[in-house]
Amino acid sequence: MSSPALSELKSTLSGEIVSPGEEGYEYGIARWSDSCSKPATYVVFPRKAEDVAAAIKFGRSEGLELAICGGGHSWSGASSTTGLVIHLGKYLNTARCDPEERLLYVGGGALWETGGGSNFGVVTEFVLKAHPQRPNVFVTILTFPVSKLETFVEGVENWFETVTPDEACAFGFTQGGPQPSPDGPSIQMIYFYNGSPEDGKKAAEKLYALGPASEIPFNELPYVQLNSMMNQASAHGGRKYMKGVTLQPKLTLETAKALLTMMNESEKGNPGFLYRFHWSRVLSLDEEQ
Repeated sequence: MSSPALSELKSTLSGEIVSPGEEGYEYGIARWSDSCSKPATYVVFPRKAEDVAAAIKFGRSEGLELAICGGGHSWSGASSTTGLVIHLGKYLNTARCDPEERLLYVGGGALWETGGGSNFGVVTEFVLKAHPQRPNVFVTILTFPVSKLETFVEGVENWFETVTPDEACAFGFTQGGPQPSPDGPSIQMIYFYNGSPEDGKKAAEKLYALGPASEIPFNELPYVQLNSMMNQASAHGGRKYMKGVTLQPKLTLETAKALLTMMNESEKGNPGFLYRFHWSRVLSLDEEQ
């Protein structure tokens, strides 16, 4: 299908536009979750902001639905459409650092390997303020039997009442663990402390007091390695579904039981995880930071 508007776009683009059957098209519609891929009419790979503007103008003139794809992680499928996809991942994917100003310049298509899941619109470059971070942190994985669910939920909420900005945890249900049957579900918690192992274990005393059945102590772990632990499990491809909600003011036993039921009823027993961290670390930064 050709039109004067398409010919004009091709003549002005420094990037490329492809349609079904052309080289690069399959890459252009592939997504982190296969269930979010849609057969687009066109995919534009811009090299600069002017290409994005030209593609949007073209889409409007042709009455095409528009979607923006950065890393392609959108859980809802917002980065896909049967109309026009502007794919930032092929060329606008660079990242550079200004160490003196502590600024990071990240292209809108740069791939955050474990995914983001949000669609910010047409952002060709983010400018991020960097902050000091110690090279090593304390990390441990604690496992509990589901028979301790009520005690666990109460204990986590008690811990959260006195949690510091240097602490965070993720916990949920996984298959296997300290059960009458090793194939049954268990509660798994990943605890993080932005400090030394000695200080981390002291800060997590309330969690250790819950009596975990097992522990995988990473102790001091490079912060960079911590941020890449889920990369393999979060690779592109496969039919994935994720959903997030905000729990306020706290986690209840009923919510935890509902999550456990959902996992047990899932065909593959897919895990569900909840995250607890202290907002004061974010809120402590003023607008200039």
